[in-house]
Amino acid sequence: MTDITPELIAAYRGTDYLAKLPDGPATLRVDAPCPALAAYLAQVGAETAAVITAYNPYSMPCDPEENRAAHAALKDVLKSMGLTALPCDGTDPGGHWPTEHGLLVLGIGKAALRGLATVFGQNAVLWIETDGVPRLELLR
Repeated sequence: MTDITPELIAAYRGTDYLAKLPDGPATLRVDAPCPALAAYLAQVGAETAAVITAYNPYSMPCDPEENRAAHAALKDVLKSMGLTALPCDGTDPGGHWPTEHGLLVLGIGKAALRGLATVFGQNAVLWIETDGVPRLELLR
């Protein structure tokens, strides 16, 4: 059971997550294999990855400056944890939602990911294992 509306879940599922991998961009989609991501995870020896944002807590639009500050704070926390994070922006192919800057975090554990998502007020994250398939993880 979740407190997140079906419409919002559909929006998360319909988002294109554009990861800036070292060998070029890769588009991640919920439940769709991304061979480029799987290859990159294997190349760097990461068994897990995740996509997280600090933008628009609980999917409530915020002032752009607040979003930028939250994103910078998330980057700082991940750096202090010794984790590698690459840019990964969530875009709505239909143009109904503005782009949200996020991060593809390598090697993070699920408990740490859930904790960060809670701190930054997020409804959901993407969880990725070595198969390179992003899976939507609802947090409320």
